[in-house]
Amino acid sequence: MKTIALFFPSFEVGGVEKVMIALANQLKSLQYEVVVIAKDKGVLRKLLYANVEVVDLGNRRIRSSLFFLKRILQKYKVDCLISGPDFPNFISIMANMFSRKKVKLIITQHCYFNIETKRLGIHGRIFPFLVKLLYHKADVVVAVSDGVKNMLKQMGVPAEKIIRIYNPIDFSLISKMACDNIDMDETFDKYIVYVGRLSYVKNVLLLIRAYALFHEQNTTYKLLIIGDGEDSDNLKHEVKRRGLSENVLFTGSMINPYPYIKKASLLVLPSLSESFGNIVVEAMFLNVTVVSTQTAGVNEINGNTDSIYMVSSFHDEGVLSDIMLYAISHPKDPKLLRIRANYFDANFIINEYISLL
Repeated sequence: MKTIALFFPSFEVGGVEKVMIALANQLKSLQYEVVVIAKDKGVLRKLLYANVEVVDLGNRRIRSSLFFLKRILQKYKVDCLISGPDFPNFISIMANMFSRKKVKLIITQHCYFNIETKRLGIHGRIFPFLVKLLYHKADVVVAVSDGVKNMLKQMGVPAEKIIRIYNPIDFSLISKMACDNIDMDETFDKYIVYVGRLSYVKNVLLLIRAYALFHEQNTTYKLLIIGDGEDSDNLKHEVKRRGLSENVLFTGSMINPYPYIKKASLLVLPSLSESFGNIVVEAMFLNVTVVSTQTAGVNEINGNTDSIYMVSSFHDEGVLSDIMLYAISHPKDPKLLRIRANYFDANFIINEYISLL
């Protein structure tokens, strides 16, 4: 069988990392030789199958791992390299350019070059330039949504090299993890949940403001915020300022949020931008009604199914609050949620990747 390498930053909590782990596990279960090249640290490490070999980047930063990656590709006689997100893609392309024996290179694009990358300063400005300069040298560019595919075409990536493959979600693993016991304060019997980074683009401040309005009309449900990030302190301060400390719980990041999602009455995703939205599909699979801002990625997940409550405003907490109030009393049909979620099952989507190898 072919040897497949996957190159990504680490096993820290993140959507890209979950996708890469799911791919590695699926490929290994299909008897491919699989090598993961990443920093061997992070809570998601436990999700990777024990028989998948990991080559540790150690203290190397992604941007300085070019020649290390080149050596690993040669040492393991890699046939195909799958990388993501942006920096690993750039390094993978250059490592392949400098190698005598080329590997088949599949790079994956997981985000838009918009709000979030613009906030990265010089790196945010150079990313689009590097995409135009390098991406056409990959064999295949996988876009995780049609929106991302269209963005790449507009940036000059040859259309014939781009293929849209939705993120594979490992539902068998989620089913097992969702059955774990949870240690929850008994006062949090009924709650709304958010899961994700606490960063500007995730727009969690809007959710807190909307929840404050929600709480004025419905005191039954509390708010559980799972995740961490640079906005954590500011968000906690906002909760305290509004006198909601007894009603809003911050848990920090966790390897297994699924029992908490499964028990929730509602999941809210208030993001300014989402290229896909793994957590939305995961919640739907667990029969949890979802309220989301109308980002391009979540719009694609919803499709024509009306399985998600979509919010047109990214800044009006009143609009979000009203839809949350309605959704709580009008949950979506669990059968509809599960049917739509299964469209993104890793067992099916892996075949789209296999066709590229």
